[in-house]
Amino acid sequence: MIEHHNGRGELIAQKGDRIVISGHRVGEPERRGLILETHPGGVPPFTIEWEDEEGERLFFPGSDAHVESHHDTDR
Repeated sequence: MIEHHNGRGELIAQKGDRIVISGHRVGEPERRGLILETHPGGVPPFTIEWEDEEGERLFFPGSDAHVESHHDTDR
């Protein structure tokens, strides 16, 4: 996994990437979602569709989030 950040330390993502939130307690599963939209330049907030709930949500990632990109060869 390659983390992509801009000069301000913000995660950079593209439409189609996945966002993953680590579990906060031992044994708690991670949470995963599909990135549907980003702000210009790929910065947050992201529009996410979480795997465990219906509908789109606006998401501001914290330090427990990382991006899994299927575009890594394009960057």
